[in-house]
Amino acid sequence: ISNAINLTGSNSQLYVEGASINIGANITTNLSQQFNGPVIISNSPTLTSNGNAFGDPGFIVFGSTVDAANSGSSSLNLSTRYPGAVSFSASVGANQPLSTLTVIGHTLYTSGLIRTIYSQEYGVANIRLAGDTTMSTQGYTITIYSDINETDEGHSLILDASSGLYLYGEIGRENPITNLEVRSNVDIYS
Repeated sequence: ISNAINLTGSNSQLYVEGASINIGANITTNLSQQFNGPVIISNSPTLTSNGNAFGDPGFIVFGSTVDAANSGSSSLNLSTRYPGAVSFSASVGANQPLSTLTVIGHTLYTSGLIRTIYSQEYGVANIRLAGDTTMSTQGYTITIYSDINETDEGHSLILDASSGLYLYGEIGRENPITNLEVRSNVDIYS
């Protein structure tokens, strides 16, 4: 995807499947975006799912891995409106880390490694661990404005940000996390 996609119909959706999905431009829909296949990010795109005027939520779902085209070369910005969600079904940046990652919206589902060169920022109301999750930056900060809970039981969360971890939500209040490891200085604001 090298040219911007702007689908404005009230029920507009985008479904992409392939052995390799290259996203290098902004994508906007009212309802869901689903990417079934390994995703390669270039040119720092913003993906937005707005929901529609009838209150139907928008989702952004990655069914496989997400990587930068080259290590640290691209950022990824994701935005959904209440009550939509972003879902990472596999690792992000495990092979080629993103430069930065920003997620804004209601809920983020995670499973696997999320790795960036620079900062990660989570401006969602809830982070739900759907599997063991590690959030890691190479010398920069992770800022989490979200409550963090498990979707079920038995998952671990590792937070690794050598320049600082900033927590503005609660961890495990609704559904406790089985294992929590913090590899960073922490500022807690909740």
